[in-house]
Amino acid sequence: MCTRIMITGVPAVGKSTLVQSILIPEMLKRETFGRRMFEIGRKENLVKENHDLESLSLSERKDLQRKAAESINKDFDGLPGLIDGHMIVDSKSGFVPDLPLECVSTLKLSAIILLSSKPEDIITRRSNLMEKYSSLREWNSSKRIIEHHEILQKACVNYMLMSEAHYEVLENEENNIEKTLQNFLELLKVIVPHYESDRWKS
Repeated sequence: MCTRIMITGVPAVGKSTLVQSILIPEMLKRETFGRRMFEIGRKENLVKENHDLESLSLSERKDLQRKAAESINKDFDGLPGLIDGHMIVDSKSGFVPDLPLECVSTLKLSAIILLSSKPEDIITRRSNLMEKYSSLREWNSSKRIIEHHEILQKACVNYMLMSEAHYEVLENEENNIEKTLQNFLELLKVIVPHYESDRWKS
């Protein structure tokens, strides 16, 4: 079975920085789950901007999530893939699923990596990108960040058991993404078959 790795964590924990790193092997396909949802929603005239996803009903979101999972699964067919996804979203109406159970089954995850950072570091990152994070219910609340992270931990365990996947928590220290990347690359040696021998290149 091809390796499918999901990187998740609370907003501003550093998922995108990790996924987009040039140190990640080129043959590891990459996608952002929310971006794929948005692309499909825009084609269906459901949304015009990214923040419009938040105004969709749960049933509309679930339909887009299902289509996004199916689309990513099709694109990744036969190749190892890395998916940047939230799993649980902190919306104005409370926590809502961003990766329903049926999507986990569709994506056939073989590993789930939960990034973690200190709440104060996450708040600092969010304050530097207010336009992106101001829609969060309590963007500058340490208590809310901890609560979100704890909910994600429980979701990851459930999805791990359902997918029979690897699961690990990586600490992303402030101003030390190099260490996070190194720890992630070390994990790849265990998770991805033949990682050391060919780096997925023919």
